[in-house]
Amino acid sequence: MAISHTVSRLFCAWALGLCTLPVAAASLSDLFAAVPRPPADAATAVTWVADGAVIQPEVVTLRQAITAERAAVAELNGGAAPQPGTPVAAAPNDPPEVQRAARAYADYLTANGGERSPQAALAKRKRWLQRALGQQQMEVNRRMRPCPAPCTDSAILAENQQHLEARMRILDTEIRTWNALFDDWKKTRGAYVIPGDLSLGVAAPAAATATPQGRSTLASYRAAMLDEVEMLLSITELSALRAAAITSGLDERTPDSISGATKKTSGS
Repeated sequence: MAISHTVSRLFCAWALGLCTLPVAAASLSDLFAAVPRPPADAATAVTWVADGAVIQPEVVTLRQAITAERAAVAELNGGAAPQPGTPVAAAPNDPPEVQRAARAYADYLTANGGERSPQAALAKRKRWLQRALGQQQMEVNRRMRPCPAPCTDSAILAENQQHLEARMRILDTEIRTWNALFDDWKKTRGAYVIPGDLSLGVAAPAAATATPQGRSTLASYRAAMLDEVEMLLSITELSALRAAAITSGLDERTPDSISGATKKTSGS
C-alpha cells in the first residue's frame, strides 16, 4: 500500500463527511502498520540521517501522511486541533455510531490516562535505554589511551582499536534493543489502535450529520490514535539518529551523541 495514496483518501473521507470514499479507506491501522522498523545495523542508520534529521523515504512520507491527517482532524474539530486527552461526550441527538465512538474514546482515556499515559511510559523506556547503553559507551571510552595525533604508537593504536570495537558491539546491542522495543510497543499499542480505527471507521459516515460536539469527539479520538502512530514512529527516528551519531563519532567525523568522543580526539 502506498502511503501517499492513503493520505489523499484519509483526508477526503474525514473532511466532515463531504466525500463518498469507502469508510475503510480512512485507516489508522494502515498508518500504524506503515511505520518502518528501526534500522537493523549502524551502516543502515547512517544512510537514514542527514544534517541531524531522518531522511529515510518511508519515514518522510509517513510524516507527511500524519501532517495531512492532522489537518483533516482539525477541520473535523471546527478548524482547531483538539486538546489532547480531553474527554468530549457526544450529544444525546448525535447518531448512534458517534455515541458509540464517544464511549469507546472515554474507555480509551480511562485505560490510558494519568499514570497509565503511554507517552510517559514510552519516555521512561527511552530514557532507560539511552542511559544504560550510553553509560556503557562512556565507560569504554574512558579506557581509551591518549596519543598525540597522528598517533604512531602501534601499541596504543592496537589497544584503542579494541576499545572502538567494543563500542561498536555496544552500539549493535543498542540497535537490537531499539528494535525489540519497537516490536513490543507495536504489539501492545496495536491493541488500542486497531479497535479505535474500527470504531472511528463505523462512525465516519455519520460525521456529516453529527453535532459540533459529536464531531469534536470523533476528532479527539482520531487525534489520540494519531498520537499512537507518532509514538511508534518516534522509536524508529530516535534509534536511527542515535546510531548514526555514535557511528560518526567512531569514525572521526563528528562527536557522538553519547560521550562527545571521536576516534581522533580520544587518541589525541
